Amino acid sequence: MSKIILLLNIMISSLSWANGVLIKAQLDPQEITLPEGYKFWSQQETEAITSRPLRDEIMSSSTLFLQGQIKMSDFSQLLQEWSEKGFNSQERMVLIDTLQKSKLPLTIKNRWLCRLDLERNCPRVKIFTKHLAPILQKYEWLIIDGKAYPRVSWNEISIVDEPLTWVFLSSRFETYIFKGHWDDLKLRNPNLKDWVTGDCSQYTVADS
Repeated sequence: MSKIILLLNIMISSLSWANGVLIKAQLDPQEITLPEGYKFWSQQETEAITSRPLRDEIMSSSTLFLQGQIKMSDFSQLLQEWSEKGFNSQERMVLIDTLQKSKLPLTIKNRWLCRLDLERNCPRVKIFTKHLAPILQKYEWLIIDGKAYPRVSWNEISIVDEPLTWVFLSSRFETYIFKGHWDDLKLRNPNLKDWVTGDCSQYTVADS
């Protein structure tokens, strides 16, 4: 009985922390179908995410870029900085439209269009879960450039062959973040840390 109580305590605490990580990632809740057991998005959380400053920055900077008030090199740098924070669906649409109207060199334009438009017909690399280190396979969610995928769909993911931002989420283990190529990610074998340690009488929740 004590083991069941401990498990429930761990799950409640860890699910809350994992959901907090999703909020910190500032993703679009409409893109994520949370697994059963995760805390539902509150109205306050939803508003905070969908109105996040990054979206406003992307929209205003895109307008200035098309008006010639931001240099191509500077806008390319902004694209890289934004990608490390992850895009939600609205931001992807704004940037795709901006790139299509821009006079960026074709190679740069197509590279970003392939990265932003997940439906675009581009050369892509297939992800296979079996190629991940066993530790990484224990996570439940994988977020690539802001797009979230449950573990059951990982073998169906195709990505562009360039450095991306990878976020591994779990209701049990601390979040793991990696920035780089898929080939480099496959070799990663990070230390696996529980969100909660201890027993029913005395347990500790990891810092967020």
